[in-house]
Amino acid sequence: MWLPEGALLLCLGGCATLRQNPLAQNAARAVVTARAYDDIGQAMRTGDDNRLRAGVDALARGNNESGAALRLASAEKAVIEALRAEATAAKLPRAARLDAQQQAAQNYRRGLALAPDFASQDPQLLNALGYFLADRGTSREDFENAEKLTRRAVRLWDETIRKNETVALRAARATTRDSLAWALFRRNKLAEAETQQREAIREARATRSLSAELPLHLGDILAKAGRLSPARAAYEEVLTFPQNEPDAHDRARAALQNLT
Repeated sequence: MWLPEGALLLCLGGCATLRQNPLAQNAARAVVTARAYDDIGQAMRTGDDNRLRAGVDALARGNNESGAALRLASAEKAVIEALRAEATAAKLPRAARLDAQQQAAQNYRRGLALAPDFASQDPQLLNALGYFLADRGTSREDFENAEKLTRRAVRLWDETIRKNETVALRAARATTRDSLAWALFRRNKLAEAETQQREAIREARATRSLSAELPLHLGDILAKAGRLSPARAAYEEVLTFPQNEPDAHDRARAALQNLT
């Protein structure tokens, strides 16, 4: 007979039959987990954060491997939705772009709510969430998580490239290293940030994937370190790129004006 979710949870904590029968315990947990997963999916589609939190709490109460796996899968889905929103934002006028970026930010935060450690094995998702926290984070915890996630992503790219090196994978690693450098910049670890950023630029040049964002970040790192002459050179390089991606030219010009 089907039991309401509340009854199942109550039984998980106190029903003698379930305590004595591991198969019954597992079956009850499976039902609660499945319903929680469905609630999480609905919450992400509708933007209902209260329902999202309730779904996460239900998975946590299940405390089993399937619940943890479903929680991570849901978190990864939220980050994928954020990436889609950002890809859409890049093609929109400024006002609409800001709305799409806000939607992306909400999904990144949902991913963190679902899986605070975000133990994904996908370096692209780790990089996306890590860069979001580095670029738009607001707290020390955000920047610490950004460094942790992007370091893990770089390690995963390293492992993948050791097994099968391709130009595309090296270009992806360069982009991820840029994210790590930006996280280090936000944590005021400027010497290591410069090292990582220069390596990102070197690898991006080698794979013909260099974008204006990379020398722009290098300029910001150098300027914060008080190294104004090389910072100026980095910002001036940004202006040589044919495409303003996104608003890189404007940001470089503003930075040049602020150099003293």
